[in-house]
Amino acid sequence: MNHKDRRDRLLGKRPNIRPLEILNDGGYSTDIKILWVGHKLSPFLGLPQDIPQDQFVMEIIKFSNRGDLYVVDDSNSEYDKRGVIALIAVKNDGWKVEPHVEFFPWATKKNILRTVVAFFQMVRNSRKVGVCIIKSLKDSVNLLNHCIKYFPPGVLWKVGKIPNGDERGDEYLFSIKGRKG
Repeated sequence: MNHKDRRDRLLGKRPNIRPLEILNDGGYSTDIKILWVGHKLSPFLGLPQDIPQDQFVMEIIKFSNRGDLYVVDDSNSEYDKRGVIALIAVKNDGWKVEPHVEFFPWATKKNILRTVVAFFQMVRNSRKVGVCIIKSLKDSVNLLNHCIKYFPPGVLWKVGKIPNGDERGDEYLFSIKGRKG
């Protein structure tokens, strides 16, 4: 099976990656309510678990002012049909994008793989992206190495390792070329 067939088979029910909705009809959106539940179950990086909800929303708004925030809808047993399983924060300098993803505790391994492959495919085909740099810790390296086989040779590159590149340990770098330029 070649990379395209493998990717098409995996993404038959493609996850929906869409912009985060913060407010609707004068109150917090369903997205924010789900993010709040996800944060309470497994705190987001850089935010304490005991943060009040209003402060949590203010922090999400601050994050949205520094970059793009997306949520991922995919099928999951927690929902009747499809529901939010992840938050993706993307830092963008006009050429280079750097994503950071927080998967919620109810995301399955298949949700995670489909989300990562779908996001990389979206970045790869974007005319607004020059390059995507992925920084990973050791616990995610196997996932990213596995994702390489869903793309043609030379699309998703394992760049290298930075010893102690993060306060949590070694950092591993991957990159994907976008279509800008």
